[in-house]
Amino acid sequence: MTPASDHRRSLLTDPGRLDAVRRHRVLDTAPGHALDLIAEIAATVCGTPMAIVSIVDADRVWFVAARGLGEIRQAPAEPGLCASALAAEGLYLVTDAAIDPRARDHPLVSDAPGVRFYAGAPIVAADGHRLGVVAALDTGPRQLTETQTTVLTQLAALVVEHLRTRLDQNRAIPRQPASSRPT
Repeated sequence: MTPASDHRRSLLTDPGRLDAVRRHRVLDTAPGHALDLIAEIAATVCGTPMAIVSIVDADRVWFVAARGLGEIRQAPAEPGLCASALAAEGLYLVTDAAIDPRARDHPLVSDAPGVRFYAGAPIVAADGHRLGVVAALDTGPRQLTETQTTVLTQLAALVVEHLRTRLDQNRAIPRQPASSRPT
């Protein structure tokens, strides 16, 4: 293992981060309009046919929202595009995954849809825990402009705000004890 993969594995399995992921209750949920719109904006601004809003668990990446991936809803965390982006400071960029040793073995690269370009901005909660990634993907190599990079990073911040609001709303709804729920 390399130092980078050791760091990534440590981050993926960090109990505090995993608690934060579970606290936000987005794993295995259906896409929502707001997050779908964020994926759509990411693809549009970056000029890519694919984009995702993902939440990274210890061993898998759940695509909370996706554009251009068909029925693909999750991928393994390792070898990791999203896991590597999660561990990166700032934007994680792979301009040509077919020749990049960090990415070429990922199933989205080696199998359908044949990803060659990946740019991911980490979704970092207010408590500092890294929850997932907003990413733009393409089947051909490419670069991003400074504006595209900025917008992708801003969209990740927007996801944080959306998740925070959603979490606050869930906390505001009083839970009924099981014995008082209607049958």
